[in-house]
Amino acid sequence: MDFEEKIDKNGYCLFDLTAKSISKHPIETKYNAIALCDSGEAILELNMQRVNISKGTRLMVTHVLFSQAIFISEDFHATILVVSDRFWLDVSIGIPTKMIEASRACPIVYIGDPNQWTIFSNFMENIRIYDSLEYSAHSVEWVGAIFRCMIITAAEIELHNRAESPSANTGYTMADTYFRQFILHIDDNVKQEHEVAFYAEKLHITPKYLSEICKQRSGHKAKEIISSILISKIKREIMITGKSMKVIAYEYNFADQSSLGKFFRKMTGESPSAYKKKKGTFSPLDK
Repeated sequence: MDFEEKIDKNGYCLFDLTAKSISKHPIETKYNAIALCDSGEAILELNMQRVNISKGTRLMVTHVLFSQAIFISEDFHATILVVSDRFWLDVSIGIPTKMIEASRACPIVYIGDPNQWTIFSNFMENIRIYDSLEYSAHSVEWVGAIFRCMIITAAEIELHNRAESPSANTGYTMADTYFRQFILHIDDNVKQEHEVAFYAEKLHITPKYLSEICKQRSGHKAKEIISSILISKIKREIMITGKSMKVIAYEYNFADQSSLGKFFRKMTGESPSAYKKKKGTFSPLDK
């Protein structure tokens, strides 16, 4: 059973992430993940924001739509649990909203306390054990229960840290919320909408403020982010669907095939046909 099939069937997939298994291609996904890194270092770009993962860190992210590996050390290893939105919602029923928000307030956390590291490591190991029990009719429920404990534990640690250092800025700001919503709106609308003004209006803020937020959070202007996600989707269409450039131009709201070609050359430095010939075709989970 491959990654996609397991997500569809169980709502989650547990696997080991190494330098050899991380895709070098931009990947379009719609999942949530928690990972523990026990060796090496990696720099990933998640939803246009770069994050550094190194030994002793815990990664917890939601609504990862676009990801790409920028750097991976040869000794990198992390255990990662990827879950669907439905699985996340099901296991978090009854957990106070304050705790849900706290659990994902800091995507990357260095776990300096050996006891905390042991707790999260044991969570992952128990998930691995229950996931391997082919004879159990309730392994998914057990994994869900453990994942629920992970959310609560992450929240309790974050809330404790806030109480210990109330002046520390450990949570997301409104600007972070705007940025996350911006990425989600692009994913939903970029086939038809390519301009910053549309997304600023959706967020009820000015285009200038949206660009300032994007620059602060990712180092890129809002228009650059829209174009980057747009070209990622177009590349995916070229390599996976086999659609003609004329059809892609129509579906992505370009005036014509020539306009799409100009945009593609501007973003990649080559024509769509040259790109397809060089890259061939690949599965979105290929390395």
